[in-house]
Amino acid sequence: MAKWNGYLDFLTIAEAGSITAAARRLGQTQPTLSRRLSQLEAEMGVQLMARTPAGLSPTPAGEQMLETLQKVREHLEQMERKLHHSDVALKGAVRITVTETLGIQWLAPLMGEFYEAYPNIRVELVIDNAMINLLSREAHIAIRLLRPVQPDLITKQVGHLDISLFAARGYADRYGLPRTAEEARRHRAVGLLGITPTAVLTDKLFSADRHVFLSNSLLAVQQTIHAGMGIGPVVNRIGNSDDRLVPCLPEARLCKEIWLTAVPEIRENARYRAVFDFLEQQLKA
Repeated sequence: MAKWNGYLDFLTIAEAGSITAAARRLGQTQPTLSRRLSQLEAEMGVQLMARTPAGLSPTPAGEQMLETLQKVREHLEQMERKLHHSDVALKGAVRITVTETLGIQWLAPLMGEFYEAYPNIRVELVIDNAMINLLSREAHIAIRLLRPVQPDLITKQVGHLDISLFAARGYADRYGLPRTAEEARRHRAVGLLGITPTAVLTDKLFSADRHVFLSNSLLAVQQTIHAGMGIGPVVNRIGNSDDRLVPCLPEARLCKEIWLTAVPEIRENARYRAVFDFLEQQLKA
């Protein structure tokens, strides 16, 4: 610590041009600062400052030390600015945006486990099937089924989301399950509105007159499947863990990539990183 103080003394003297001016900046007396400079020179074994008509100036050895100390000071100031604008505490809010089915049926039940690990982080879950703009900071982390195109975002492909056809056990007991596309045409279907890949999943197998229910919500479709209305698409990780559902026509399957996306601040923000890592671990499980 003493030598660090000596370096600061020397840096201040060299930049001030005199011991008297440096003493005022450091709040020291001139004799004390002069003694400490002499002590530093003795420890280093070289003369660092020389008297000139203009005052004190660094010697060649002093010039070399001055340049080094100025660089060290610059790096320390950069570090201070970086830490000032970063958040190293595992505390505060993190907003996640995710699609309806994954958010309600998969992510929300995991929040108890996350809270046990990080009780001071408050998760704000935004359920939205639309693409929320992370760059405008509407959310900090997104779970998406399309690869993000914004170059400033932090993205990682963390798994796949399979969607298959399921029916309620009661429906299967009453009507049986189709084994071929031809048999499927005689069954009732529930599906999604629009022309998304998930909507097309049932459109290819069931004619329009066999669709007894359509919705823009995959969660609503799943509820009608539970009610025994017909056969429809369900996320595999949801359907396979639901004893009330049975899969059918396994070849009719849709596979989507899962992309975990975050704002650039995740590099410095500890709570963002904690949530991101937790989601990655769960999605890869």
